Amino acid sequence: MSIAAYVEPQALVDEFGEAELTELTDVGTPRAGEVDYTVAQRTCDRANVEIAAALSARYPVPLAHVPEVLRYIGLDLAHYYLYQTEPPSWVQARFDAARKTLRDIQTGALPLGVDATGAAAAEPARDLPLFERGGKAFGREAL
Repeated sequence: MSIAAYVEPQALVDEFGEAELTELTDVGTPRAGEVDYTVAQRTCDRANVEIAAALSARYPVPLAHVPEVLRYIGLDLAHYYLYQTEPPSWVQARFDAARKTLRDIQTGALPLGVDATGAAAAEPARDLPLFERGGKAFGREAL
């Protein structure tokens, strides 16, 4: 099973900031004072494998088209995994929501918008009829 990169270290830096990622990844002694991209990559790999495992129950992986929701799930999973101690409540809440969304995708409760081959599903028709509302037939306004 080939693993797609749903989340990458630079995406974590872009989303959560360099200062926070430095604090979470710079664990060596002495501290280097910068983001350790090796540590960040390991957590991204863990999140990517988790997402791929959940998707493989319903879709062929890797997907030909990666929906944006999987990138957000990957960010929240990897961010949570960077914490060596108990994370802040907002990180825990986002992790729990990401896990629930991933479970809903896995069970089919939340469709991804990709077909059986993993390609983006066709866009719905946009040439629907247009309905226009007329004026009120009844009301207090003077006609």
